[in-house]
Amino acid sequence: MKACILSGIFPPQIGGPATYCKQFSQRLKAKGHSVEVITYGEPSSSRESIFWVNGTLHPLVKIPLATWKALIHARKCDVILATDPVIAGVPALIAAKLMNKPFILRLVGNFAWEHAVRVGWLGSAVDIEEFQQKRFGLRVELLRFIQEFVAHRADFVIVPSNYNKRLWAGWGIPENKFRLVSNAVEPPTTELTRDSLGLPSNQTIVLTIGRLYPFKRVDKIIECMAAHKINALLVVIGEGDQERNLKELAQRLKVDALFLGRQPHEKVLQFLSVCDAFVLYSSYEGQSHLLLEAMAAGAPVLASDLEPNRELIEDGVNGLLVDSHDLNQLADRLKQVLSNQAFARELVKNAKQKVKGYSWGKLADATLAVFEEAQGMKQ
Repeated sequence: MKACILSGIFPPQIGGPATYCKQFSQRLKAKGHSVEVITYGEPSSSRESIFWVNGTLHPLVKIPLATWKALIHARKCDVILATDPVIAGVPALIAAKLMNKPFILRLVGNFAWEHAVRVGWLGSAVDIEEFQQKRFGLRVELLRFIQEFVAHRADFVIVPSNYNKRLWAGWGIPENKFRLVSNAVEPPTTELTRDSLGLPSNQTIVLTIGRLYPFKRVDKIIECMAAHKINALLVVIGEGDQERNLKELAQRLKVDALFLGRQPHEKVLQFLSVCDAFVLYSSYEGQSHLLLEAMAAGAPVLASDLEPNRELIEDGVNGLLVDSHDLNQLADRLKQVLSNQAFARELVKNAKQKVKGYSWGKLADATLAVFEEAQGMKQ
């Protein structure tokens, strides 16, 4: 089988779609299948079977360019997969329909909500559940229309969690179009010391990772550490629109913070393996790759008490769930992990056991089954 995958991001960029696209394409190739990836990034980047569109271009320019590349490669492909419903989904849908190819959409996040939050179109804090129920300005509603238009026209919609399925069913997508394929994780294969990673060996380290957008709530972690005088170095990996504001906030509140920007995925796993606690305090997650990776790497995990996180974390057993609006609870839970090493070790042991069932091999097999089902419908 030959698959064409369209993704909005790809390594060295950080994020679930980037990790998924790289790991899944590698597993397909290992099983003897052929894969071509069309993605947005630095035009100088060059890898075999990876076709880049300049990510700095305006969407009205880069999406047509991606569509053109998709049309070229779709002719030789058996199936087309998109990892989001807009910047990957629009080119994928057009190519699939014009070339009469099966179109699969992997739907993890609400693109319209994430973009509107990131650029400030919503005006105030609006969580994803509220966004699903209300209507907003023309720009937001146009994005909403596009993502739902694309999702409705996919042959199948792959979701990583039952929570995602419930959300997107609210778009009117028929029940029989959904296919549940959980995310996957690969534990780090090598161990590095803090010194080799440029981290102090004599300091407690709290780590958070992700694209620095408002709904990731890194600012709340900083505020929590300042207000409750948590004596630790906060290490932040990732880049985004909020980076400058977050640095200024940490400096103003006198929080010892180290911003490392974008890091290679392999190195991210190493940072996870040497931290004293990993905090994922976002207001939304589909099913977080980073959460799985942190659990596999041996980091004691604290995560927002969200429905998809509850599918992975049993509170107090393999991690800690924290009310996403209660900084006092976040501080208490963080202090609990940092001050009780025996408790932290027990969380880590149970977390590693939990994630053994989330392998990339299983994900690849389940996704291939969806591809074959879609192919059968086209014949």
